[in-house]
Amino acid sequence: MPWEPDPSSVGRGEMIGRRAFIPPFNSDGSTFKSKVFFDKRKGGLSLDRLSASGSAAKAVVSFLTPQCLDSAESQRKTFHGWICFTHSAILDHNWFSRRGFMARPSRIEESPYRPANPYHSDLVQDGEHQAEDAETLSIILAHLVTIQGTLVPPRGVAST
Repeated sequence: MPWEPDPSSVGRGEMIGRRAFIPPFNSDGSTFKSKVFFDKRKGGLSLDRLSASGSAAKAVVSFLTPQCLDSAESQRKTFHGWICFTHSAILDHNWFSRRGFMARPSRIEESPYRPANPYHSDLVQDGEHQAEDAETLSIILAHLVTIQGTLVPPRGVAST
């Protein structure tokens, strides 16, 4: 494994990314779609931890890309990469004062149908993701990453 993240907590300087299975930009080409961050499922907004600090680690992106491509294929979608931001960028926003990232690495023995992902984390509120907050969360995250985020493309994939 290229980088071994702390399995119990997400560091303040870590680079976090949301997988984009839809085109990530609005029609203006300069803002991210809030729909990428919209998820009402219980358990939190699923994210990947891409580096301990700074930009996404190439080795981590290379490790995760095959899983993302398989997931996209099973959904009959295209994987466009990760919309990334630092953990601190989110923590510093007032709306997230009662929310936080939980490290939730998955192991192969937990699900024989999904590959292990030691880089997995969830953005949660008071231990549980609140369905009624899903739309607000998606709008705020899209705004924050438009200002402070970036798109990290998959590695080892020919661009189309």
